[in-house]
Amino acid sequence: MPYRRTIWKLNEEYAPPPEKADDVDLQRVGLIQSIEAAKKRTPPIPIARLPELAEKPKAPPNVGELDPKAFAAYLSDLCVYGVGIKTAVCLLAVTSGGQFPPMDEKLAAGLLKLGFIDGEDGNALNSPNIETFTSVYVRKVVPRWRKARSKGEPPEDIDRRWARGRHET
Repeated sequence: MPYRRTIWKLNEEYAPPPEKADDVDLQRVGLIQSIEAAKKRTPPIPIARLPELAEKPKAPPNVGELDPKAFAAYLSDLCVYGVGIKTAVCLLAVTSGGQFPPMDEKLAAGLLKLGFIDGEDGNALNSPNIETFTSVYVRKVVPRWRKARSKGEPPEDIDRRWARGRHET
């Protein structure tokens, strides 16, 4: 369950790992995260999982040789409690120094406006299904991203421009 509807029960996803179960500060942080999840109804990444999550993007797949199925398997590994597809992709985008394009609803809408994708592709990019997402992301978004990056444009600028549905300046 991604979040509880009550602030009064600790969601065990936010409890400290067993080896640090007696750490009062980590217990308090876990409780804060549990309350945040209950109030916002969206799960933050449990603090105990952050070190593990920080390790995973250190060996990303080769962006020039991406295969949708292999990328889906890699992405599945990043999608831990509190991390959905778009968060995982954005984590990969930032930690790779912009080798990979980020993704969110605004960017998908901008790609549609630009004519880079069609409506079905836009639905796929907003899908909770990793295989559906990676099929379009790898085949249509990554090649355009790499082309834009090859021109020396910073990833933040491409992201901002595409999210607004604007062609090159």
